[in-house]
Amino acid sequence: MDFTSVALELTPYPLARSAGGALIASGAVLLAREMVSLVCSLWFALLQPAAGE
Repeated sequence: MDFTSVALELTPYPLARSAGGALIASGAVLLAREMVSLVCSLWFALLQPAAGE
């Protein structure tokens, strides 16, 4: 009984940590992609008038 309660108490924490870490990592990757695409689109938007002239 003590072992199962201790196991139930300890089990969610590493799983939650790994799941949270994976979510944070994937979120950071998605955010980095969005930032890169935003910078690229702004860069090309600024270069288009210069290229047109």
